[in-house]
Amino acid sequence: MQDLIYHVAISADGFIAHLDHTVRGFLESGEHVEAYFQELKTYQIVIMGRRTYEYGYAYGLKPGDVPYPHLENWVFSQSIDRSQAGFQDSDLHVYSEANSLEQIEQMKKKATGPIWLCGGGHFASSLYQAGLIDTVILKVNPTLLGAGIKLFEHTQSQLSSLDLESHHAYANGVLRLQYRIK
Repeated sequence: MQDLIYHVAISADGFIAHLDHTVRGFLESGEHVEAYFQELKTYQIVIMGRRTYEYGYAYGLKPGDVPYPHLENWVFSQSIDRSQAGFQDSDLHVYSEANSLEQIEQMKKKATGPIWLCGGGHFASSLYQAGLIDTVILKVNPTLLGAGIKLFEHTQSQLSSLDLESHHAYANGVLRLQYRIK
């Protein structure tokens, strides 16, 4: 069974984005970005929710575009209309069924490489509560947002212990922390 890895940038006060879903204040250049792009090559599949997918529209992504062409791309959303222009002939997999947790469990069993959970505090919360996330990689940025979208948005109280697997401090103040969920 392959690991599902929540690999995400976060502010020092625990937010992955501002309330308007922007990431102003996160460092967008430096050796941590180069390392991140190298790490993306290790994943086989990327999964995300609708909000994370549509976030790419601000950067030129069009409906149906595949954001990570070297990976198998899956968007989990019950509100994306797959009959919309762009989605019909796309290599993007859009899963709109209510049993998305079961689909992800099957994906973990059949995958031949790690699965990357890309962004999304809401989507991550449901996967976390279902016990599907195995590893959390945080790229802690030296910034305080004060408010925003939490790493796990809308979770019920659930206590998980974490084992620190690795850590790296970059010269620009970004910390890369990798934890295994017990």
